Amino acid sequence: MDTQNILIDIFRYFAKFIGRDGVLRNFTAGKGDAYTELKSHCQVLPEAGSFPDITDYVFGVNESSVEKRINNIKGIYLFIDYGNFLTSRNANNVKIDELHLAVTVAKPLNIETVDLAAEVLLADRLLNIIRTIRRRLIDDKDDNFVRRLTFPSEITPWYSRELNNSTGWTMLFKLTGVDLL
Repeated sequence: MDTQNILIDIFRYFAKFIGRDGVLRNFTAGKGDAYTELKSHCQVLPEAGSFPDITDYVFGVNESSVEKRINNIKGIYLFIDYGNFLTSRNANNVKIDELHLAVTVAKPLNIETVDLAAEVLLADRLLNIIRTIRRRLIDDKDDNFVRRLTFPSEITPWYSRELNNSTGWTMLFKLTGVDLL
Protein backbone atom coordinates (compact mmCIF):
# COMPACT_ATOMS: atom_id res chain seq x y z
CA MET A 1 0.00 0.00 0.00
CA ASP A 2 1.37 3.34 -1.04
CA THR A 3 0.82 5.87 1.76
CA GLN A 4 0.73 8.61 -0.88
CA ASN A 5 -2.30 7.04 -2.58
CA ILE A 6 -4.38 5.63 0.27
CA LEU A 7 -7.78 6.15 -1.35
CA ILE A 8 -6.64 4.92 -4.76
CA ASP A 9 -5.26 1.76 -3.13
CA ILE A 10 -8.59 1.17 -1.38
CA PHE A 11 -10.48 1.81 -4.64
CA ARG A 12 -8.29 -0.65 -6.56
CA TYR A 13 -8.41 -3.36 -3.91
CA PHE A 14 -12.20 -3.53 -3.73
CA ALA A 15 -12.71 -2.98 -7.47
CA LYS A 16 -11.44 -6.51 -8.12
CA PHE A 17 -14.57 -7.91 -6.45
CA ILE A 18 -16.85 -6.37 -9.11
CA GLY A 19 -17.02 -7.02 -12.83
CA ARG A 20 -15.25 -4.51 -15.06
CA ASP A 21 -18.44 -2.79 -16.31
CA GLY A 22 -19.71 -2.19 -12.77
CA VAL A 23 -16.45 -0.45 -11.89
CA LEU A 24 -16.16 1.52 -15.12
CA ARG A 25 -19.57 3.15 -14.53
CA ASN A 26 -17.71 5.37 -12.04
CA PHE A 27 -15.73 7.00 -14.85
CA THR A 28 -17.96 9.49 -16.62
CA ALA A 29 -16.36 12.92 -16.78
CA GLY A 30 -12.84 13.11 -15.42
CA LYS A 31 -9.61 14.13 -17.07
CA GLY A 32 -5.92 14.13 -16.33
CA ASP A 33 -3.09 11.65 -16.03
CA ALA A 34 -4.07 10.16 -12.66
CA TYR A 35 -7.69 9.74 -13.82
CA THR A 36 -6.58 8.07 -17.05
CA GLU A 37 -4.19 5.79 -15.15
CA LEU A 38 -6.89 4.67 -12.69
CA LYS A 39 -9.39 4.12 -15.50
CA SER A 40 -6.81 2.11 -17.47
CA HIS A 41 -6.21 -0.06 -14.42
CA CYS A 42 -9.95 -0.74 -14.21
CA GLN A 43 -10.35 -1.41 -17.93
CA VAL A 44 -8.18 -4.51 -17.60
CA LEU A 45 -10.19 -5.95 -14.70
CA PRO A 46 -11.85 -9.28 -15.49
CA GLU A 47 -15.24 -9.02 -17.16
CA ALA A 48 -16.74 -10.94 -14.24
CA GLY A 49 -15.61 -10.02 -10.75
CA SER A 50 -15.09 -12.49 -7.94
CA PHE A 51 -18.62 -11.71 -6.70
CA PRO A 52 -20.93 -12.08 -9.71
CA ASP A 53 -24.04 -11.10 -7.68
CA ILE A 54 -22.55 -7.61 -7.21
CA THR A 55 -23.25 -5.57 -10.32
CA ASP A 56 -22.06 -2.11 -9.32
CA TYR A 57 -19.33 -0.32 -7.41
CA VAL A 58 -19.78 2.97 -5.56
CA PHE A 59 -16.84 4.71 -3.89
CA GLY A 60 -16.93 8.03 -2.14
CA VAL A 61 -18.23 10.37 0.51
CA ASN A 62 -19.85 13.13 -1.55
CA GLU A 63 -23.53 12.66 -0.71
CA SER A 64 -24.81 14.16 -3.98
CA SER A 65 -22.51 12.08 -6.18
CA VAL A 66 -23.18 8.89 -4.25
CA GLU A 67 -26.96 9.47 -4.31
CA LYS A 68 -26.93 10.20 -8.06
CA ARG A 69 -24.93 7.03 -8.73
CA ILE A 70 -27.02 4.74 -6.49
CA ASN A 71 -30.32 6.08 -7.84
CA ASN A 72 -29.36 4.51 -11.19
CA ILE A 73 -28.61 1.08 -9.70
CA LYS A 74 -31.14 -1.75 -9.70
CA GLY A 75 -29.00 -4.67 -8.52
CA ILE A 76 -26.63 -5.41 -5.66
CA TYR A 77 -23.77 -2.97 -5.22
CA LEU A 78 -20.59 -2.61 -3.19
CA PHE A 79 -20.31 0.82 -1.57
CA ILE A 80 -17.00 1.94 -0.07
CA ASP A 81 -17.15 4.93 2.26
CA TYR A 82 -14.35 6.41 4.32
CA GLY A 83 -14.34 8.77 7.25
CA ASN A 84 -12.14 10.39 9.84
CA PHE A 85 -8.42 10.12 10.27
CA LEU A 86 -7.35 9.74 13.88
CA THR A 87 -3.70 10.35 14.77
CA SER A 88 -2.03 9.20 17.97
CA ARG A 89 1.44 8.33 19.23
CA ASN A 90 2.46 4.98 20.64
CA ALA A 91 4.77 4.34 23.62
CA ASN A 92 7.81 4.89 21.37
CA ASN A 93 6.45 8.26 20.23
CA VAL A 94 5.74 6.88 16.72
CA LYS A 95 2.85 8.56 14.93
CA ILE A 96 0.03 6.09 14.19
CA ASP A 97 -2.84 7.07 11.87
CA GLU A 98 -6.21 5.38 11.56
CA LEU A 99 -8.71 5.86 8.75
CA HIS A 100 -12.29 4.73 9.33
CA LEU A 101 -13.54 2.61 6.44
CA ALA A 102 -17.01 1.21 5.71
CA VAL A 103 -17.67 -1.56 3.20
CA THR A 104 -21.37 -1.95 2.40
CA VAL A 105 -23.19 -4.54 0.32
CA ALA A 106 -26.68 -3.28 -0.51
CA LYS A 107 -29.57 -3.37 -2.94
CA PRO A 108 -32.29 -0.83 -3.66
CA LEU A 109 -35.77 -1.91 -2.57
CA ASN A 110 -39.06 -1.12 -4.20
CA ILE A 111 -41.01 -0.65 -0.98
CA GLU A 112 -44.29 -0.81 -2.90
CA THR A 113 -43.72 -4.41 -4.01
CA VAL A 114 -41.58 -5.98 -1.26
CA ASP A 115 -42.99 -7.50 1.90
CA LEU A 116 -41.21 -8.32 5.16
CA ALA A 117 -40.54 -11.94 4.18
CA ALA A 118 -38.86 -10.82 0.95
CA GLU A 119 -36.80 -8.31 2.96
CA VAL A 120 -35.59 -11.10 5.27
CA LEU A 121 -34.58 -13.24 2.30
CA LEU A 122 -32.70 -10.32 0.73
CA ALA A 123 -31.04 -9.43 4.04
CA ASP A 124 -29.84 -13.02 4.42
CA ARG A 125 -28.49 -13.07 0.84
CA LEU A 126 -26.63 -9.78 1.36
CA LEU A 127 -25.28 -10.94 4.74
CA ASN A 128 -23.85 -14.04 3.08
CA ILE A 129 -22.11 -11.86 0.48
CA ILE A 130 -20.55 -9.55 3.07
CA ARG A 131 -19.50 -12.55 5.19
CA THR A 132 -17.79 -14.00 2.12
CA ILE A 133 -16.03 -10.68 1.46
CA ARG A 134 -14.87 -10.66 5.09
CA ARG A 135 -13.53 -14.22 4.74
CA ARG A 136 -11.76 -13.20 1.51
CA LEU A 137 -10.12 -10.28 3.34
CA ILE A 138 -8.99 -12.54 6.17
CA ASP A 139 -7.63 -15.10 3.68
CA ASP A 140 -5.81 -12.28 1.85
CA LYS A 141 -3.88 -11.39 5.02
CA ASP A 142 -0.55 -11.15 3.18
CA ASP A 143 -1.79 -8.30 0.99
CA ASN A 144 -0.20 -4.94 1.91
CA PHE A 145 -3.62 -3.26 2.10
CA VAL A 146 -5.36 -5.99 4.11
CA ARG A 147 -2.53 -6.18 6.66
CA ARG A 148 -3.45 -2.64 7.74
CA LEU A 149 -7.12 -3.45 8.42
CA THR A 150 -8.30 -4.10 11.95
CA PHE A 151 -9.87 -7.48 12.65
CA PRO A 152 -12.32 -8.40 13.93
CA SER A 153 -14.52 -6.07 11.99
CA GLU A 154 -17.98 -4.94 12.97
CA ILE A 155 -20.90 -5.87 10.70
CA THR A 156 -24.13 -3.92 11.10
CA PRO A 157 -27.44 -3.68 9.19
CA TRP A 158 -27.69 -0.72 6.84
CA TYR A 159 -30.68 1.10 5.35
CA SER A 160 -30.90 4.41 3.51
CA ARG A 161 -34.14 5.92 2.27
CA GLU A 162 -32.14 8.66 0.51
CA LEU A 163 -30.10 6.12 -1.44
CA ASN A 164 -32.91 4.55 -3.43
CA ASN A 165 -34.36 2.78 -0.36
CA SER A 166 -31.26 0.62 -0.23
CA THR A 167 -30.86 -2.06 2.38
CA GLY A 168 -27.88 -4.22 3.21
CA TRP A 169 -25.00 -4.73 5.59
CA THR A 170 -21.96 -2.60 6.44
CA MET A 171 -18.62 -3.88 7.62
CA LEU A 172 -16.63 -1.31 9.59
CA PHE A 173 -12.83 -1.27 9.74
CA LYS A 174 -9.99 0.93 10.71
CA LEU A 175 -7.08 1.15 8.33
CA THR A 176 -3.98 1.73 10.43
CA GLY A 177 -0.45 2.63 9.62
CA VAL A 178 2.60 4.59 10.64
CA ASP A 179 2.47 8.15 9.35
CA LEU A 180 -0.29 7.62 6.75
CA LEU A 181 -0.97 11.34 6.58
